[in-house]
Amino acid sequence: MPSFFDIQRNTSLFLFNRLRKEAARRSVIMKDQPQDAKELTVFWVEYVMRHNGASHLRCPAVDMTWLVCHI
Repeated sequence: MPSFFDIQRNTSLFLFNRLRKEAARRSVIMKDQPQDAKELTVFWVEYVMRHNGASHLRCPAVDMTWLVCHI
């Protein structure tokens, strides 16, 4: 009969491996970008310049008081 510590160790190893695989899967998803960070930065800077500050991207909460934001 397996001891409590054997069961605990096997369970911990199983969960660790499962979490490691899930972290690796999510990492691949997050890194799946069409361009690197430098190109993305250049794109957004040029986008904001083309659209005169891109006020349509500004969050409306910027102009709200803290009380309105937290209600």
